[in-house]
Amino acid sequence: MKSIPEILAAAGACLFLFANYSLALDPARVAEPKTQNGIPYVSGGVGEDEEEAIRAVGKQYNLKLSFAVKSGEYLADVKVKVQDKAGKVMLDTVSEGPCFFAKVPKGTYRVTAESAGQPIAKTATVGATGSANLNLYWGGPRADSDKQAKAEEAVERKERSEEEKTGHGIHGCW
Repeated sequence: MKSIPEILAAAGACLFLFANYSLALDPARVAEPKTQNGIPYVSGGVGEDEEEAIRAVGKQYNLKLSFAVKSGEYLADVKVKVQDKAGKVMLDTVSEGPCFFAKVPKGTYRVTAESAGQPIAKTATVGATGSANLNLYWGGPRADSDKQAKAEEAVERKERSEEEKTGHGIHGCW
């Protein structure tokens, strides 16, 4: 039979482990917000726990980006530049994972993301409510700009439909 001090020590160890595990999954700890030019942003989403944590804090942001190759693998270390309608750079940073969220003022933005030297640029319009969600994909054969634009529009329509059905994007960032 165990003595009371041994039982208390075991209970204390369990509480310590549980508290540390809970802290590890705390969204505020996993997805540490940063600020640039007065714009708060957060990135991450590597691994299931971090993806869940960043998705939890994502509700606070109105510009949401996800990065992947067309075959579905997530991308990290993506260069991100967000410019306002006048061309002023609001954010110029590197995403630490496949999910990147920013809280920008209402307006139209040019978002440029670069992975492995290949830039992708899209326009995002952020309204007074809701969010602008962009999934950016790399890879696959190069098409001329008109075909590429039409293909991207079709993918975006599919993604919006998927978001409406499930409440989150294809890559699980939101």
